[in-house]
Amino acid sequence: MQTSKIRACHLARDAWLYVRQSSPRQVMENKESARRQYGLRDRAAELGWHRERIRTVDCDQAESGKSDVERRGFREMVAEVGTGKVGIVLALEVSRLSRNNIDWARLLHICAATDTLVMDEDGIYDLRDFNDQLLIGLKAVMASAELHCINLRMQGGRTSKARRGELRTLLPVGFVYDPAGRVTVDPDSQARDAISLLFSIYERTGSAHAVAREFASRSLGFPARPISGPSRGRIVWRPLAPWQVLRVLRNPRYAGTCFHGRTTARRNGQGRNAIVAREREEWTACIPGAHPGYITVEQFERNCSTLEKHRTSRAREKGEPTPPREGPALLQGIAVCGRCGRRMQVRYGPHGKAHDTVSFSGTCICVRSASRPVRAVCRTVNGPAVDAAVGDLLVETVSPQAISVAGQVQAELLARAEETRNLHDAQLKRLREEANRARRRFMDASPGRSHALEAPEDDWNEKLQSLRAAERRLREDDAARQRRSDTAILDLAGSVPAEFEALWSNPRVSWRERKRMLRFVIEDVTLIREDDDVAVNIRFRGGACESRRIARPRPMWEQIRTPEAVVGEINRLLDDNCASDIPDILNRQGIVTGTGKPFDTAAVRNVIFRQKLEGRRERLRKLGFRSAREMARDHGVSKWTILRMRDEGRLESRRLNRRDTLYRVPSDDGGKAGLRAENPATTATEHDDNVGRYTS
Repeated sequence: MQTSKIRACHLARDAWLYVRQSSPRQVMENKESARRQYGLRDRAAELGWHRERIRTVDCDQAESGKSDVERRGFREMVAEVGTGKVGIVLALEVSRLSRNNIDWARLLHICAATDTLVMDEDGIYDLRDFNDQLLIGLKAVMASAELHCINLRMQGGRTSKARRGELRTLLPVGFVYDPAGRVTVDPDSQARDAISLLFSIYERTGSAHAVAREFASRSLGFPARPISGPSRGRIVWRPLAPWQVLRVLRNPRYAGTCFHGRTTARRNGQGRNAIVAREREEWTACIPGAHPGYITVEQFERNCSTLEKHRTSRAREKGEPTPPREGPALLQGIAVCGRCGRRMQVRYGPHGKAHDTVSFSGTCICVRSASRPVRAVCRTVNGPAVDAAVGDLLVETVSPQAISVAGQVQAELLARAEETRNLHDAQLKRLREEANRARRRFMDASPGRSHALEAPEDDWNEKLQSLRAAERRLREDDAARQRRSDTAILDLAGSVPAEFEALWSNPRVSWRERKRMLRFVIEDVTLIREDDDVAVNIRFRGGACESRRIARPRPMWEQIRTPEAVVGEINRLLDDNCASDIPDILNRQGIVTGTGKPFDTAAVRNVIFRQKLEGRRERLRKLGFRSAREMARDHGVSKWTILRMRDEGRLESRRLNRRDTLYRVPSDDGGKAGLRAENPATTATEHDDNVGRYTS
């Protein structure tokens, strides 16, 4: 009855055998299942297909049947079925083909349209027959439901163990499982110290990038425990990146909290799983105090809150101050527009005046929301003058309290130096222990076999080189970096604690640190721009307010504009010099551009164009000067005659630029007649000599 469904048109086409097992473990261990699936080739041959027309598709081994995204063989088979070249599709059971109802429906629809049979271990199905279509459809639904039940049982067990805090998961660096299966901190003291240092630096700076920079400046590495490769399970030391800092700060494990279900996988439009973060209330399990940690739960919550506040996009949406950055604009993030009340943004541009070095300072700009597009910019205030006024006020306010502040800075720098010294000592101790172990392995190797000594000797040499390199690098860092940065500030804070102004103006203090010191005292600064001045209203942390008025700074274009005296000097020099010679004259006199840079030809030409000065060519043409070609045409002589007369001193010449020269007849010369009188005497030989003379 089953074989009666096979017709000659089916045997004339190919038979496709689909072989699949869901995981690498099944492929390696379930040999009988693979043998049964490949055995369907013999069954197809018994039904009448030639063996050379039986194609086996087994490239989807170790791939799950819940989607066809990663199953290239399944997609290729469906495409061939759609072309009508396949007579029958064979699989041990329908779950081998797919466990997804959508994929099954597409395959069954194409098989029915192309009159392709489907065969499993139970029989042959003609998809054009309603009963066969109903039966295999039920099998497909059961295969999909079976996968759901399997996942439900497995996830249920994991969830139950997670809620008890007994689920073994991959631990972050700094934690290990003890012999009893409990989570404990890493026994490596250097790894523990590095993680503790990360949290202490972030507590002090509040920036993941600052933590990474400080680790790099101290030549410190961060531990990692690879899960694969030759170093699998062992601690390796690598440079610390900002993304690693963020991952550590956002991991509740470091606060001693056992958690599960913090993320979930959702299918996207391409059929792939996308990892989506859940809210804290949606986590499957969250057990504070489940194991020892490096920080407290309160400190972890505070770190997460700081990270959320330091998101610039979120701060701008909620009208909160943005985190301090590295730029020189002191009011970045705390400037408020006095007209509309919105936070002002900072845009950097060149700033400077003549005879000064050009710097980059910020301009406070209030940009209205997109809902009010009529005037995109509400107010613009030039920043340098306002920054100077706020900085002076800060120095006046903080100076009475500078002794206590400097004492705190000194204590913090001493603690920071002590932490670095301890980590360096731990690193050297670890490298010495590794070198000693490599030495013992070399000494214990058999002296009678030379090949047995090669590997221990190479390992010993490698460990010694690493130890010497670490010692040399740490000596250089101590001599060049610490003495230049932290020690200088430490000496300043310790020797003159009352001089906060010296600490504030110290060039070794970064702009970001200045902004942090400013925000400890000042809450925000409201700027109200008027016609002639700018009102600066400062609100302190304690609620006190103070107002100051400063002269309205000139616009940036006016500050960097070339002074009128310099423009007049260029205008005067153009009478007797070409534009390419003027920069050397100005630079010898010490005259610079409006931005404080030395003059070059492009700068001179820019001044001529911007100030609409009369050019060198126009000036000379007004005086009667013409090019050699124009002189020859006007006076009826050859160009070479003009050049010869120039050499004889009978023509007056002026340079137009580095390549061209203009000429005119002196006022006491005979005029056109004198030039034409020379023309008849010019022979062909003289013409050839002139050509060779003036073109060589």
